[in-house]
Amino acid sequence: MTKKLIIVISLCVLKILFGQGKILFGTTSLGGLYNAGTIFQYGLETGKFQKKADFNKTNGSMPTGTLVQVKNKLYGLTTEGGTKSFGVLYELNLSSNELTKKIDFVGANGTWPTGSLMKVSDTKLYGLTWPGGLYGMGTLFEYDVESGIMTKKHDFKANTDGGTRPSGSLTLANNGRIYGLTSSGGNYNNGTLFEYNIPNNIIVKLADFQRNITGATPEGDLLQASNGKLYGLTPIGGDNDFGTLFEFDTDTGVLTKKINFDQTIGSSIASLIEAKNGKLYGTTETGEHMILERFSNMILHKIQ
Repeated sequence: MTKKLIIVISLCVLKILFGQGKILFGTTSLGGLYNAGTIFQYGLETGKFQKKADFNKTNGSMPTGTLVQVKNKLYGLTTEGGTKSFGVLYELNLSSNELTKKIDFVGANGTWPTGSLMKVSDTKLYGLTWPGGLYGMGTLFEYDVESGIMTKKHDFKANTDGGTRPSGSLTLANNGRIYGLTSSGGNYNNGTLFEYNIPNNIIVKLADFQRNITGATPEGDLLQASNGKLYGLTPIGGDNDFGTLFEFDTDTGVLTKKINFDQTIGSSIASLIEAKNGKLYGTTETGEHMILERFSNMILHKIQ
């Protein structure tokens, strides 16, 4: 029963944000008054579920990723809806439950945002789109919460400057640097891991994915674990071509394959999380759930 419940929730709820007063906030990609998705809250102590707002296609449709909290407002992204149906950046006022479209993605500034917004401060949010931009290969953008202005900071281009087709969300590491993934481009056209420097507005490619070695076309978010290293997943490649779990050492710049997925466990999807017990958890497309033991000698376990 527990396993079935987890699967159903994962289909409805993309990700969940811990809010104030032990309240979870999340989104559904469909449903609601206009079948365009909803924002909801769930009280951990009360067990009460409440719909906060409905998307109506004009203000966005099919929300993606986590919600980001800035003071008494939540910010997020949709992959459809808005002026050109390329998605929007939206704001939810927690006091009034008013859902407001703040930015339309129109192609030049990006198309179909990926993953979640990343909060750098109470004034600046960053995100990724694919495709869109000057070369149709995706963009990296900045949103100023106070002014309501979005600025395109980078156009991904062919196989240069970091790769193409950005995937997942940007990750702010504890060294103050921002990391991200592309699912194509790079030396082997299998994707890259890159760093974005905000002050200089420069993207630097740090590692290339190679299908048979590290895995290919990484998807989902990078996770910085308690050991300071970054972890992520690829859906294909590795020894069995069912994908890999990889590790990136931000100190040495070395990308290492840690786990080969196979037909028994399935191909990995979504992103990893780290629990308080120091283990990493994730899912595969077969509906199984995996636990990864601590970092030095990773062992893959399937939860029955």
